[in-house]
Amino acid sequence: MKTIGRLACCLLLSLTGAIAMTIHAAEAAGQKPLTQAFAEAFARDWVDTWNSHDIERILSHYSADFEMRSPLIALRGFDASGRLKGKQAVRAYWEPAVGPASTLQFELLQAFVSVDSIAIHYRSNGSGGRLCVEVLQFNADGLVIAGAAHYYPAIEPSAN
Repeated sequence: MKTIGRLACCLLLSLTGAIAMTIHAAEAAGQKPLTQAFAEAFARDWVDTWNSHDIERILSHYSADFEMRSPLIALRGFDASGRLKGKQAVRAYWEPAVGPASTLQFELLQAFVSVDSIAIHYRSNGSGGRLCVEVLQFNADGLVIAGAAHYYPAIEPSAN
């Protein structure tokens, strides 16, 4: 079953364009390709940070103008496109999930690496143990400039 999950994640990354940039292009942009060690360390820290429920610590991983994409953004009424741009917009979306009464916890399953992005495969106790893959693209300063959350089973718009 683990093999099927890993294959599914790799296929997802390929289909979403997370593996689109070449090493040559990353180096030309002044950015060294990311490593497996970086991906694993960042993923552990990212999960620990979310599990701390400290919104300032969570946002410290991201650039001021980063863009977040998730079907939950639309489902929760923030933006019908499922996209938010900038820390302040995303703060309003994430704060309720990590507030004082929150029991949200993530379990790290795997970290995948590409040239300028990583994919964090984790299980969230929210939504009944849903499997998630968060694809995070980095700038040369090591901050996330774009993120996209993927869910299994899919989070789809309600039929209302």
